Amino acid sequence: DAARMDGVLGAGLFMPGASLVKARARGADFSKAFLPDSDLRQADFRGASFENANMGGRGLAHPGPNGARMRGTDFTDAKLSGANLINAQMMETNLNGADLSGANLGNADLTWSHAARANFSKADLSWVRGYGADFTGAGFQGAQLILTQFTGANLRSADFSGAKLDSTD
Repeated sequence: DAARMDGVLGAGLFMPGASLVKARARGADFSKAFLPDSDLRQADFRGASFENANMGGRGLAHPGPNGARMRGTDFTDAKLSGANLINAQMMETNLNGADLSGANLGNADLTWSHAARANFSKADLSWVRGYGADFTGAGFQGAQLILTQFTGANLRSADFSGAKLDSTD
């Protein structure tokens, strides 16, 4: 916990169940890392890369690992494109300016998160809970939003062109 990892090269790491609570890893590279069921709460990953990383579970009906716990984590300007974030607990997370294009956030909890200017293009946000979250200016072009819950969320200037919206609240 509270590890200092700024700029670390952790591409392809295999660390299921890792504890990086309050870690600081600004600009670190965790692309293609395997981190399901990890505890990343209140960590600082500003500008870090998690491209194609696996931080999620396998889905609701699968007994495999749970999604990572990321409550209060800072992913400002981070690269999370193509990441598996299924079942991730991302309440109160800062995703401002983050790239989540093509990511799978199925059943993730983004309640009270900040995702202004975030890129969710072609991402799967099915069953995502975004209660009270800030998605100001976020891009959801071509994203899949099935049963996604945005109750009380700020969607001002968000772009949903080409997105599939089905039973979205």
